[in-house]
Amino acid sequence: MPPVSIPEFDPALRELSRLHVLIRLPEAIAGAFSDRVQNVFADVALRHERESGVLLLIAGREHEAGVLLPALAEVMREFDNKPDGVAPEIVETRMAVPEELRSGRPDDFSRFVAIHGNDAGGTTKKFLLVMAGSTVFGSGSHPSTRLAVKALEHLYADRVFPARVLDVGCGSGILSFCSCLFGAREVLGIDISREAIGAAEINKSLNPFADKVVFAARQLSELAGPYNLIIANVTAAVMSGMVHDFSRLSAGGGHLVLSGLLGRQETEVAETMRDFGFRVAGLYGQDRWRALLLAAVDGRP
Repeated sequence: MPPVSIPEFDPALRELSRLHVLIRLPEAIAGAFSDRVQNVFADVALRHERESGVLLLIAGREHEAGVLLPALAEVMREFDNKPDGVAPEIVETRMAVPEELRSGRPDDFSRFVAIHGNDAGGTTKKFLLVMAGSTVFGSGSHPSTRLAVKALEHLYADRVFPARVLDVGCGSGILSFCSCLFGAREVLGIDISREAIGAAEINKSLNPFADKVVFAARQLSELAGPYNLIIANVTAAVMSGMVHDFSRLSAGGGHLVLSGLLGRQETEVAETMRDFGFRVAGLYGQDRWRALLLAAVDGRP
């Protein structure tokens, strides 16, 4: 799943903008807090990233910041004395255009894949992917997702696509589906969010080609490899705790696609993975976002 963040405000799309609120909260109260917010506010979307302990709230069209924020503060006060003595905290608020309302040029997502309902009309692309209307867990418009797709395209265009693929933090399943379209024979998408797995299963049901894709709410540490390709579109902080498993699960001659990196983080990640026997085979960037394609070096540890 793409890292939780608030898109930049675009003055040209002011009329489509919705209030985005990023909230930090302890795992112990995350479920109850999310339920309470949805009971109080109709027409809001929530996206929770457990690893980083943040919740993104996207207000509906009818919500005004001057009304929603004071009401949200009242809800937060209800949780002031919950376990660990750590209360929810608003980290950032911004008006921005939700992913599902952002438009892009037809070729923005992929050179080879068209998403039905986005750029599929009259498409000349080789593959068609159908995604359900809800994009809380990723629609393909987030830069980190698009950069990961560019890395997958590199593998698709350059050689026979890796046979056995692991998609870590799969979200809506979009990168798992692209891997399947590009030729993977077996794809496992994992996410610690059961809501994300549910969304991915819905999308799988819309795409008959996706019978090779399996989704599961599992931890990376539970898995046994090897995988020819491991994809992780997560934050650098989350990624740092996965590097040993990346090495353990990667097959000889395998590849890693690591996205969700900001600024110079790709340099730090590349240096870390070099110690595990991986070299940089590709670097992709859009605005402040970065993604790496790494290849296992023969004789790695």
